[in-house]
Amino acid sequence: IESMSEFPELSRFAIRDMGKTVAAGVCMKVEKK
Repeated sequence: IESMSEFPELSRFAIRDMGKTVAAGVCMKVEKK
């Protein structure tokens, strides 16, 4: 996953459970540890 400003195509994600999409979102910022 990448931040929206660096790589928009890789910033989108979806969370699926039992074959159904339960959430979708966009990563706005990545914090490095």
